Amino acid sequence: MSALNAYLTADAAHIFADGTLYSANDGVVRGVSSKLICLPHLDAVVGAVGYAAVGILATSAFAEQGFETFDDLLANAAKTLSSVYKSSTEKTGIPQSVMWGDSFIIGIAGWSRAADAPKFISIANFDRGVRAFEAVPARKFYHPEEWRTEFEADDPIGSGLQVMRAQRLALHTSLHSSDPFNQIHAVGAFCQHACVTRDGINTKVLEKWPDKIGHRIMP
Repeated sequence: MSALNAYLTADAAHIFADGTLYSANDGVVRGVSSKLICLPHLDAVVGAVGYAAVGILATSAFAEQGFETFDDLLANAAKTLSSVYKSSTEKTGIPQSVMWGDSFIIGIAGWSRAADAPKFISIANFDRGVRAFEAVPARKFYHPEEWRTEFEADDPIGSGLQVMRAQRLALHTSLHSSDPFNQIHAVGAFCQHACVTRDGINTKVLEKWPDKIGHRIMP
């Protein structure tokens, strides 16, 4: 259950993710990579929870639409993602579950020129109280939802790191686990933060963790 969290302040969109790629059933680390993809021409950052390729597939789908602003992306992201997802097997011959995994969540943070304010939406391919592929706006977003601390308005970056540390210590069931009762530590490698303001995007690894490829995460 990789971490993807977001928090909006008056002047910035903050989005956080960890860096481990792991096996869903045993929690063994298979790789380390950024899960936040910047679209600097749109003042946007895309994050993903699910198969390693999901964030790349989603961002590629958005990139091919030729959106000119973050507001265009926000207005059309859900429809674009749904269309590409549903047509992927026909176009590639690869089953959706192999290409996209069974479940995923896409988070998009950025700066709206129309509103002159930060915005965040999440889109999932499954029903989570709203229909699949419905864009859900939020000022705070936590995944996984089991956290032991909260974002703080006067310290969004420091408190964001604290949220990730708490999620790292907790046991979670992966979206792709074949055993719903199998819980593993699944937040690892590093905490990456991206901040989007009206002036652009900045990103930084706030903290690195000593997780090793071929081993389970043991915080």
